[in-house]
Amino acid sequence: MTVSLRGISTLTGEILLNVQTKKTILSTGGGYDVFKFVDMDTQLVEVEDGVAQNEGVTKATRSAIELAVLELIYQGHDRGFWEIKSGHRHPHGTHGRNELHNIEEKQNEE
Repeated sequence: MTVSLRGISTLTGEILLNVQTKKTILSTGGGYDVFKFVDMDTQLVEVEDGVAQNEGVTKATRSAIELAVLELIYQGHDRGFWEIKSGHRHPHGTHGRNELHNIEEKQNEE
């Protein structure tokens, strides 16, 4: 499934932020078949068994939406629309921190 979010200026209608996330709905399954001929090889006995498990679609949808919102927040921060407190975990940075925070911390140390 794919989720697309856009941040749009209500004054100008301009698209300021655009995020697209993808989530695969996980599924597992297994089964077996048994065939046997009985009574002079003229009657067939067949047994089938199987199990399948699927990730809940609601859970997958929610995960994709949450990831898109989080990415939209980070993108807005990176573009200077808002500021997130220093020390937050940012996937675009190194060691879980935003590059912009690392630059600010170095300037503050000087």
